[in-house]
Amino acid sequence: MKQSAPDLIFIPNRSSDCLLGEAFGTLRPIFSARTSFETVCLLDLADRALLRSRGLLLAHEHQYELLLPGGVRHVQAGQISGGSVHEMPQGPTRTALEELSASQMLLHLTRFRQASRHVALLDEAGQIALGLRLIDVEGNDGGRGFIVSICEGDITDDRCVAFFNMLAELGSTHCGMGAFYRTTKASSEFAANPEIKLTDENSAYEVALELMRRNLALARGHERGVIEDIDTESLHDYRIALRKIRSVLSLFKGVLGEDDVQMLKKRFSALMARTGGLRDLDVFLLERHMVRDLVPEAFRDGLDEMFERVGNRREAEAVRLSDYLCSVGYLDEIKDLDRLLSGQPLLAKGKNADLPARSFICSQIWKRYKALCKLGFETGLNEADEKLHALRIQCKKLRYLMVFVASGFPKSDYHHLVKPVKRLLDALGRFNDCAVQISYLEQFIKTLEAEDGSGRRKEMQASIIVLIDALQMRKERRRAKIAKRFRQFKHGEAQKEYRKAFRFKSSFDANKD
Repeated sequence: MKQSAPDLIFIPNRSSDCLLGEAFGTLRPIFSARTSFETVCLLDLADRALLRSRGLLLAHEHQYELLLPGGVRHVQAGQISGGSVHEMPQGPTRTALEELSASQMLLHLTRFRQASRHVALLDEAGQIALGLRLIDVEGNDGGRGFIVSICEGDITDDRCVAFFNMLAELGSTHCGMGAFYRTTKASSEFAANPEIKLTDENSAYEVALELMRRNLALARGHERGVIEDIDTESLHDYRIALRKIRSVLSLFKGVLGEDDVQMLKKRFSALMARTGGLRDLDVFLLERHMVRDLVPEAFRDGLDEMFERVGNRREAEAVRLSDYLCSVGYLDEIKDLDRLLSGQPLLAKGKNADLPARSFICSQIWKRYKALCKLGFETGLNEADEKLHALRIQCKKLRYLMVFVASGFPKSDYHHLVKPVKRLLDALGRFNDCAVQISYLEQFIKTLEAEDGSGRRKEMQASIIVLIDALQMRKERRRAKIAKRFRQFKHGEAQKEYRKAFRFKSSFDANKD
């Protein structure tokens, strides 16, 4: 019988029970009993190959199930074990995933409940004209729907028209982004903080590799958004994922061999360097309307012309970065980094590799918190911009460490502990934005000085000077805000809470007070 390759179909806001008792033209439906509902995990590869191909990878308690258009279904035994296809046992699902994409990093998108039943649409002779599998879906917030997978038959057969017309009336759509993702609360992007169940049963080495694997997968998940220049957040999130990998390399001291640490730092720094120019331009342009309001009306036309020029530079920089992310050199580098972090014993262990992960990270949090308090930025009023920038970097590292252990604390306790860090980082970030804008404007004026002395150039230059003065005043106000946030951060009560939460979580005495 002729076999076509239809998409998986999703019917939102309905149960497959709505088809019971219906007639489909000359075809007679035979329904099997529905299975019990179970919780499954929806996964995708880091480059979103399944999302693009309109397939689904479902992780059940003891098996993986891969559904692809055309009724293709692969099932193999196995349990969710991490972020890499390499960690799946050999089987048809793993083979199909390896053939589908060069990316080997898996990400968990969401969990939902499902149950399934089979349907055969029989013709007058009792032969199967269409074989279907219906998968009922229940989201965590009460959303529901069902998937229709065509397992057998020809969807172009005229006898099937009545069935597909009914699906259309029910609001059928392909099983990808949109209704299915809204129902299951999955995201076309990936979660910024992939959850890792952290215990002292894991070694620091195992957790370091897992954190780097998952954040590399996160970065890869945002590549398409950067390449297509969908929005500025794609690049921002791509950079955050790479920055977290670099933080693991610098914060998990003695966990990996020093030669490997230096090699990875160099390679990830090179990837970051490619993105810095575009991100700086994005930050500058994102606040164009806000900073425009800082200057008198008479100077705004000059600023508009400046922003137009900056926008042109930004477009050119976006094209350069897109070309790089599509280049053979970049793809080869990412593939090799993926291989190094794949969970195989390719990276040397350091002296702290076998320490219990939770205790190790908690001791590092306490150590870094104490170091930040000792920096002595009590006022923040007279410190050079460079020192405040250095403080911001150190705060980010503390924040990342706390993200790494978030799963080990009740949510209310964790949010209470992380709140002073986030507030200090917000104040430092707003200050840094001003400093970056001022620096960029000063460089922009230098480029104008190389041009002729036309009236338009002079008008633009005058507008920029006025804007720099306004930004300087804003920066000083934000400098004072840092002082307030830092006092809250190192307040006596805060220190007691950090000591209680992190110092005494350590089961080894690696960092004495």
